[in-house]
Amino acid sequence: MALLGLPVGFLFGYCLQRGGFCMNSAFREVLFSRDSRLLKAYGIALLVQMAVLVSLGDLLEFQPAAPPVWWLAAALGGFVFGAGMVLARGCTSGNFYRLGEGLIGAYVVVVVFLLGILVTDAGLLAPLRLALREPRLSMPPTVDGALGIDPAWLVLILGLLLVFWILRGPRGDADKGRWHWMETGLAIGLVAALAWVVSSLTGRYYGLSMIQPTLAWGRLFLLGDGQLINWSAFVLLAIPLGAALGARKGGQLQWRLPYPTRILQQMGGGFMMGVGGSIAGGCNIGHSLSGVAAFSITSLIATVFIVLGCWSGVYVLFYRLKVAR
Repeated sequence: MALLGLPVGFLFGYCLQRGGFCMNSAFREVLFSRDSRLLKAYGIALLVQMAVLVSLGDLLEFQPAAPPVWWLAAALGGFVFGAGMVLARGCTSGNFYRLGEGLIGAYVVVVVFLLGILVTDAGLLAPLRLALREPRLSMPPTVDGALGIDPAWLVLILGLLLVFWILRGPRGDADKGRWHWMETGLAIGLVAALAWVVSSLTGRYYGLSMIQPTLAWGRLFLLGDGQLINWSAFVLLAIPLGAALGARKGGQLQWRLPYPTRILQQMGGGFMMGVGGSIAGGCNIGHSLSGVAAFSITSLIATVFIVLGCWSGVYVLFYRLKVAR
């Protein structure tokens, strides 16, 4: 698991950092500054994964895993997660790659993120998580299964819409020291698609995720329970290492300490992300990047509410409270 997981995590961390890829920024900037570059990169990453997964299904009878349709948990958990990542100044993957850049605030977020997951998985909020996951829809867990169509048609339709969106808008320049958003989307998509293939070699038929591996390391170090350690845990371990190499290459490797008030906000946001992600059964990576690419209905619901939570957080924090970005 380590031999297969560490290289994928290293690549993922490197690509995240070089592209400055953070879904909080992608969802936030569309509303805040009308900048859709990272959102388009996210769309490219999804399309690449979808195409690979459909091809694998046709060639190798590869069947991605999909969670049950626990709609209430996905909606409420996704909303809390989305609002939390605005306070935390970054999504889960954004904070993990910023560990490699030297941002002290990201270390704070990751610690309280783990605490939020532990409290919700096996602590005081565990009954709430179980209760919210109880209401389930009795239907196939994927969009193509529910509609009874070949997923290749969904890939084709979404691909055409994405191409139209990209062609009708400005291409935009790359930020200093970062990849262009098109390169970023392609790179993230290829690594995420690779993750599905490599993960399946260990008997795990899912792509990249953050909640479960963070919980796995937390239970190992705090409780001495290593039963949850799997391939994704080693992927998570290598993300900051790959990001550190990317930061060094791009000239962004520097220890930075945020203002005390910013740290308090990030602590609250990180805890909300842990609670919300645990309730929903995934975060912006497990649901929005991997799950949506597999046409999971639960992941789609969670992603919609992550975006709504993000926009609500942006409105309250930056427009109503006038907090500095």
